[in-house]
Amino acid sequence: ISGLGLAAGLAIPKLLKQQSPNVIRPPATVEPSLLLSLCSRCGSCNKVCPTGIIAPCTDTGNILLWMTPEVIFSSGYCLETCNLCSVVCPTGAITLFDIRAKSRLFMGTAVIQLENCLLFNNTECVKCRESCKYDAIEFVARGNILNMTPVINKEKCTGCGACKVICPQSCIEISG
Repeated sequence: ISGLGLAAGLAIPKLLKQQSPNVIRPPATVEPSLLLSLCSRCGSCNKVCPTGIIAPCTDTGNILLWMTPEVIFSSGYCLETCNLCSVVCPTGAITLFDIRAKSRLFMGTAVIQLENCLLFNNTECVKCRESCKYDAIEFVARGNILNMTPVINKEKCTGCGACKVICPQSCIEISG
C-alpha cells in the first residue's frame, strides 16, 4: 500500500502540471484550465484547418492535455482569412470569432534568433517582413543605416507563424 501511495504521489503532480509554456493553441482558444474541461478532443479543428497546422497534442508529460488542439508550424501558418476552427468547434473550447477580429487574437509571439538571421548578418533578406500580414516586423537601423535588424512589434504580432515558415534560416520561433 505504501508503494501505491508513493507512486500516486509521484504521478499525480505530473499529470496535473500546467501546459508547457510553448504550446501554441489555435486563435480564440479558451484559457488552459477551461480548455481541459471544454474540449471534447473530437478533432474537428484538426480536420478543417486548411494549412494542416492544428494537430492533436501528444504531450505525454500531461495526460490531461492529450488530444487537445495544438498548433505546429511545419506545413504552413495560420491564415489571416480563416476562422474555420472556431466555426466547427462544438463545445466553445475555440470561441467563435469573426475574421475581422483575427488581428486581435494572439496565439503567441514571433522570436528571432538574430545570430542566424541573414539581414542581421548583412545579407539582404526581407522575407519575414513581406510575409507578415499584420505589419508586426520592422527593420531598425543598428549603428548605421547599412546595418538593419528585424524587430517584432509585440503589440501587432499574433503568432500566426507566417514569418517562421518563410524564413530561409529557420531562425524564427513562435513563443506562447
